[in-house]
Amino acid sequence: MSKPQPKPAPEKRRSPLRSQVQAWFEALQRHFSGLDGADAIATLIKGWTKPEDIMRAYPALVPLFLDIIWRSRKTAGFMDLLRTEAGEVAEKSTDILALSQKCFDEIVISHLLGTVRLTCERMQKEWVALEREKRRSAISKIPVVGALLRGLGLISPIKTEILLADYPQKGLYEALKPYLARRAQFALVEALTALSTRTASALGAVVGALDSPAIIRTIAGLNRADFKIALEMAETYVEAAGGVPAEGSAKALAQALSEMLSAGTSFVGIATANRQLAKDAIVKFAPVMKAEIWTIFGDAESLRRIAECPAVVVETLGALAIEMNQRVSMILSELTADRLAAAHAMKSMRDNTNPATFLSWIKTETYLVAWKQFVAHLNRDTGAPRTEGALLGPQKAAIKIVCERSARVFAEIDAPQKQAA
Repeated sequence: MSKPQPKPAPEKRRSPLRSQVQAWFEALQRHFSGLDGADAIATLIKGWTKPEDIMRAYPALVPLFLDIIWRSRKTAGFMDLLRTEAGEVAEKSTDILALSQKCFDEIVISHLLGTVRLTCERMQKEWVALEREKRRSAISKIPVVGALLRGLGLISPIKTEILLADYPQKGLYEALKPYLARRAQFALVEALTALSTRTASALGAVVGALDSPAIIRTIAGLNRADFKIALEMAETYVEAAGGVPAEGSAKALAQALSEMLSAGTSFVGIATANRQLAKDAIVKFAPVMKAEIWTIFGDAESLRRIAECPAVVVETLGALAIEMNQRVSMILSELTADRLAAAHAMKSMRDNTNPATFLSWIKTETYLVAWKQFVAHLNRDTGAPRTEGALLGPQKAAIKIVCERSARVFAEIDAPQKQAA
């Protein structure tokens, strides 16, 4: 009795999209083979048999080749491959193509997804190979002995699943996939795949809004604690600077992170050791300085001075407030005068004083007595505005008197120093 013959394996069927893309690829090969001056590219592409070969080896070339296909759609080699159901060559990248029932824009994003997936797979294989070699026993590395023991089955390579338990990018493609939706992200593939899965998951939609390879690599290089702080500071900034609608929060956070890290990672280090001070300083300075905020915090002391300084003073002095002596900040924190009155008085003091002189007043402890008198008189002699959002004439007059009296006190303190000089 004859043995039953095994059933042949079912033939793999290509999806319409895969068939269309393969046809494009083959047309592209023919296009370059007949193109003057394209010998190098023709030789390169001739060695590949399918689109995945380009996606795996040269992610940055994928959108360039897709652009060539789209621009060549009305030429003989590509015309039939980019027709709509109506039989006409597609005019817009959103027209549905007959071969795949997808538009060109959708196919571009499909290539982006495939490129990221293949890059993740390539990086995983490379990591596993390096890690396996790193973990090999000393005896297995001896050429003859190691080969003999492996042949006898006495030693064997570490299983891949054991190695992958320690792989920081395990599952990275799945974490990135929901946020891959822009053609510009082809230029980010290598940087995105350098992120750990933990970091990509924590970023969520923010990862899809990042647009700088350098910033993404900087984020990838942060340790877990620093990354957590950087994201928290960016969130604090976005909220303090005015906030954004929910649909724009990812983009706003990505921009804040990019601006923060473009100035270097020093602020992240300072904030890690002084978390609450950093948040307080951001809350006060973000509405005033916007993106310049990340360049003005040089150390913990600068954070402390800003954190203790009244918001109205920070709003009035801007970046100059970072120069303020901590004890001066503490005195000014006792201001109880109306916000408009305090702002008007600080602006008057600054505008009517030589810049270098005013800087010395806020920067040194020499003038603490003068600042105490300024605060006491301002709190006592100015009342709340009687009209919405404005100071009345009598209040402005009272503030002027306080400022003039304070200026004389500062001048009296200055006099002995000038005489000594």
